[in-house]
Amino acid sequence: MKLTGYDVYRLYVALKTHFHSETYDFFKNEGRIRAKRSSYGKRRDRYFFERLAKRFSGRDSFELMDYFVANLATNANLWVGDMLTESSEQNYMDWCRRIQSLDYTFECDCEILLNEIEKEGISFNDLFETESQKHPLLLRIVMRNQIGVESFIILENMLHFFKRWNKEMPDDYVWEEFHRRCQKYKPFLPDIDANKHKHSLAMKNKLQEHGLLT
Repeated sequence: MKLTGYDVYRLYVALKTHFHSETYDFFKNEGRIRAKRSSYGKRRDRYFFERLAKRFSGRDSFELMDYFVANLATNANLWVGDMLTESSEQNYMDWCRRIQSLDYTFECDCEILLNEIEKEGISFNDLFETESQKHPLLLRIVMRNQIGVESFIILENMLHFFKRWNKEMPDDYVWEEFHRRCQKYKPFLPDIDANKHKHSLAMKNKLQEHGLLT
């Protein structure tokens, strides 16, 4: 079936609402959202949805969703017109590379963390400490884009430190926003639970190699 601008509009609104709303869940609602065709016809920016429909016509039905996710996971406020920029296209291609080689990406990010541990002269556990009214080092590292959000979420899936941080950093706006972003993004990651033990073993081996885990 030919992709229309209205189809693109509905998907965009559903995904943007997912990343913005505390209550709306794209998967639980199966992407359904109130987005009337009559409202779409009155939008001044519908031209951009039509252009996206042409760009993605004939491509895999999930590719447009991935394109939106790759960009909205980085900036949930991204305007539809910005989805047609070279920057958004590059962001999508970078995202595809990370997702298609997620195991390798995670191992590379583990190396970055280990290098940071050695540079700072700290233990692995110190990455998660919230003392001195500072954000944990691990949080600062991911927010500086030294490691990917995907690897950060995999670490949480292994070690379950979000709950602790929520208790130790109540009313911290920066953490609250980043935590929500991660929770909203996590369901779009492929096979994160199935690969849990594989990732865990890779991390354990790397820590043992550096004498940080016995």
